[in-house]
Amino acid sequence: VYLNQHPLALDDPLRGGNLRLLTGPKVKQTAQLVESYNGTLLAFRNSKHAWHGFTPYSGERRAIQINYERPSLVPKGYYKMKNDKLQTPKQKP
Repeated sequence: VYLNQHPLALDDPLRGGNLRLLTGPKVKQTAQLVESYNGTLLAFRNSKHAWHGFTPYSGERRAIQINYERPSLVPKGYYKMKNDKLQTPKQKP
């Protein structure tokens, strides 16, 4: 859910910041631009081909993001706490 009060500049590629649904792994492969403001909600099933991202942006970008993982699909011990921080095998300490 995006909570910005005003739209980010859709026609200004230097400002970026809007979420893009992609047809491939590169941000230039944009299929749909999602306006990131005023309660816009986007939900999709994540997979190895659910490409999404945004171009670099400098400024305030307000959003609430929720991820759900079924416990049966997450390997035991995948998530670990270290120094009060959640770490996964992909993160370096």
